[in-house]
Amino acid sequence: MLNPRIKLIYELHFWDSDLSGSSESDFESAHLKGIYISKPRRLTNKIGYKIAAGVELIANLGDFSDGTGSGAHIVAPFGGVAWSLPRDNTLITLGQYFGSVHVDSDANDVNITALRVIWLKQLPHRMWFRLDDKFQINHELRESTSNTVELQLGKMINRKFGLYADLLYQTGGYQQYDWGLGIGARFMY
Repeated sequence: MLNPRIKLIYELHFWDSDLSGSSESDFESAHLKGIYISKPRRLTNKIGYKIAAGVELIANLGDFSDGTGSGAHIVAPFGGVAWSLPRDNTLITLGQYFGSVHVDSDANDVNITALRVIWLKQLPHRMWFRLDDKFQINHELRESTSNTVELQLGKMINRKFGLYADLLYQTGGYQQYDWGLGIGARFMY
């Protein structure tokens, strides 16, 4: 957090893929995301909300032909609402547009609209669970759609550092992958 209402998130993604027919490993992308979050507001005594807007910059690091990269640098503005629900539950409804700003010669333009619903559950012992359902419309592939579900379980080791594991599963539409596993670290400033 830069202050209570501005958040800066950065990620580095590494992929091990067999999309090209053989096993390939490489850094896939680097992400930088800036988010403005409004002051909390109350809808009812038990339900509150915050409005968020921001932009994500995605630098392609992998190779499109071997399946370890998108082949494009991407700008992705987004907006949404985070709903604070009883019993330490949060539901986030979010819309995001992904557009390429530079595309490798062997890759496709990126022109995608994504709608997401994210459920976050705070668990005992500084743990959390996240379910992220991503529905995408790829405007470059004759309006093809896809849907991916991501499950995440994490634990804050202390106030500044946490670890998590992800499971991704393609539930329908054009497929970038069938499934995926990931591990990650969270650093709080």
